Amino acid sequence: MGFGIVIALLNLGSAAALNAIASLTMSALLSSYILSIGCFITKRLRNEPIPPSRFSLGKWGMACNCTAMVFLISFFIFCFFPTTKDPTAQTMNWNIAMFGGISLFATGYYLVIGHKQYRPPIEVQNRNRA
Repeated sequence: MGFGIVIALLNLGSAAALNAIASLTMSALLSSYILSIGCFITKRLRNEPIPPSRFSLGKWGMACNCTAMVFLISFFIFCFFPTTKDPTAQTMNWNIAMFGGISLFATGYYLVIGHKQYRPPIEVQNRNRA
């Protein structure tokens, strides 16, 4: 609840800041869907086994995934556009700068520290069984 109050108060101080945070949230969510559906499409195209699930779309699965990717990529691109025709510093959509900065930081962190500490889920699962 406290986080929600802080975000609501942010709108009182700067509408541009609230717009940037909302836009960053949307682009982060869209990018997570793009990555996960993209990995699933790649596995299907390579004819690699897909983990069993309770629900399957059967022959329509690939068509639904490709349709979702077209939708997601187009919305992902448009969420970086400014909201006005001739943007000023106040009306500019700063999402691209924040998203790019966070992506560069995360990539750098993984390359320097994360790859040494990361354990794949299957390795953790096997360790817990033993």
